[in-house]
Amino acid sequence: MLGGTAAVAAAAGVLAATFRGAAAVVSDLRSKLALPAPASPAPPIPAGAEVRLDGVSPLVTPNKDFYRIDTALRVPVLDPGQWTLKVTGLVEREVSLDFATLLAKPLVERHVTIACVSNEVGGDLIGNARWLGWPVRDLLALAARRTARTWFCPAALTAGPPAPRWRC
Repeated sequence: MLGGTAAVAAAAGVLAATFRGAAAVVSDLRSKLALPAPASPAPPIPAGAEVRLDGVSPLVTPNKDFYRIDTALRVPVLDPGQWTLKVTGLVEREVSLDFATLLAKPLVERHVTIACVSNEVGGDLIGNARWLGWPVRDLLALAARRTARTWFCPAALTAGPPAPRWRC
């Protein structure tokens, strides 16, 4: 019995060290990343929209406070220098973009609310953030669909339920 407890404790220690190591790598990669100014900035938040009352979350959730659901045993570490986005399948042109090329696109910035599907009413699995990215519709236009299909399925999820289907 004691040997089993020691093995579990040792495994927990290894997992904790792995998480700390991955977090340090991610932190280092993020510190070296400079995002460009958006071609289309988010509209300003109207004056008076932020209520600043005790117990009320800020209108824009700070990154450190944004909810996170982990289904993987370790935090994914993506090196922007090695990352590639690929669009393949029923398209006229397969598209492959590295991170630098993606950042060179006309990026759009928007304030968006994201909530976990499992969030209960009044729960904390929700956050508002200012997001920066290149619209998926522009990516799909670059690839040019080969058929009249109106749905696509992203296939690069690390874990979790089946990939969502989005209308084009």
